[in-house]
Amino acid sequence: MGQLRRLHRKIERKEAEKKIWEDEEATIPDGHLALPVGNVVSAPVKGDFLSIPLFAWTGRRVRVNTPLVMVTVLLINSIEDPQPRGTLQVELPIFKTTELATLAALERYGWDGRIWPLDPGWPDADAVEANNLKDLIEQAGLRSTFTFPPSEQGISAQAVKVSRAKGAFLMPPLPDPTSDPDPKKLERLRELYQNPTMLL
Repeated sequence: MGQLRRLHRKIERKEAEKKIWEDEEATIPDGHLALPVGNVVSAPVKGDFLSIPLFAWTGRRVRVNTPLVMVTVLLINSIEDPQPRGTLQVELPIFKTTELATLAALERYGWDGRIWPLDPGWPDADAVEANNLKDLIEQAGLRSTFTFPPSEQGISAQAVKVSRAKGAFLMPPLPDPTSDPDPKKLERLRELYQNPTMLL
């Protein structure tokens, strides 16, 4: 009976993976394993949005064991119209060719090099902010998250195109960094993706 269940689960996994590439008009490009993958985790939504970081963690891609940075973002129409439209989970695979671009993307979202609550700092001074973030990461089954504190200009946002309202979809490659990486943040990022259980 146990073997039958395991076989059934294996078939279900293969079917789920197959569905990722179901879109008949899409073709899988060369090097697609290095591309970000998006997945709408709210009610279905599709189109061009601004994305605001909620929380992030590290993990490993199933079977191939590729290190990943996972970022969950809130989708809004614009800064002037910040009404939430949906929630997107973005999987950023880490390879030699993508590591610095991933760090740059995290920095554009405002990552300050810390994970919370392991590292003290924002949002500790704001009880409401701290409780909200704690609730978010607990709901996601995490112990800690990359921190994205607001700057003097407010919360950092990046444009994102959601090309599939439901299910996983390939996203364009991250842009190359425009400056040299912060050595401390790069060292911390490597520590985190090499030891993903630190956040779980």
